[in-house]
Amino acid sequence: MILLVHGDREYLREPGDELHTDLGVVDIPDDVASGDTLESHLGEEFQVRALRGPDLFNHLDRTGAPMMPRDIGLVIGHTGAAAGDRVLDAGTGTGI
Repeated sequence: MILLVHGDREYLREPGDELHTDLGVVDIPDDVASGDTLESHLGEEFQVRALRGPDLFNHLDRTGAPMMPRDIGLVIGHTGAAAGDRVLDAGTGTGI
């Protein structure tokens, strides 16, 4: 999986796919690599970026209720958890 970035827009696609947006159609080659620049048929440029861990929260379907960064901040604020503390997670998974 790769991430196509145009300004503040991000699109998750597989190499070999085709992306259709209001910015044009982008053919994604099978040998696309992170750092490449792809151009739509309307001349709009998209930067190719490798998928990172945080991108999973933004682009993959969530089937459960994973803890988002804002939720984690709330838990830390209410519990007073600090660096070096031990934390026991009694949840049932992330839902992804």
